[in-house]
Amino acid sequence: VGPTFISSSAGSPEGTLQVSETATYIASTTITGTMMGSAFIANSVIATASSTAGVINDKSDDGDDTDGNILDDQTEVRLNPDPRINITKSVELTSDNGDGVIGVADIITYTITVSNTGNIDLLNIQLVDTIVDGNNNLLASPTLTQTGSNNGSDLNRILVGGYITLQGSITLDQSMVNSGLVSNSIVVSALPSGISTPVTDISDDPNTT
Repeated sequence: VGPTFISSSAGSPEGTLQVSETATYIASTTITGTMMGSAFIANSVIATASSTAGVINDKSDDGDDTDGNILDDQTEVRLNPDPRINITKSVELTSDNGDGVIGVADIITYTITVSNTGNIDLLNIQLVDTIVDGNNNLLASPTLTQTGSNNGSDLNRILVGGYITLQGSITLDQSMVNSGLVSNSIVVSALPSGISTPVTDISDDPNTT
């Protein structure tokens, strides 16, 4: 936003400079999760004025000649991206066949929440779901459907501070019941914006300690 005129050393109005006078302007920008994927934000400004000698201009310098660039170098703000992702997975019985116990034909539903807990947007969210029975036999994973999110996040992009919620269900059959157990975990991976190394996490059940 800006630049916006703040003041001048000799009291001249915006757009006028007397000899040896200095005018101060201010500009600002809001750092986004997409920007965090770069090493820095660079900025420069060109001032143009009319004088008795004609039109003159100058490009800004950052005022730091110790960086090796002593002429009109951009002003840089260094960034420190910290990509993080978190996934939780809970389960509940959502359909009972009426016998009062978990058994054949009952439906259990998994709720998965993937959260961006870092300071950079996360892209291309990938989920690898693994379900096994009590005999360690691999079971078919349920189809996951997104059921919620905040601030515009989805499976393509989870914004900083954002999350998505997904659900999937399985129907218990006799072999699952005979094995005595259905165990599930899910691995999530995502690419931080502008960074080639993915972040990953393995699901945890938020209802256990």
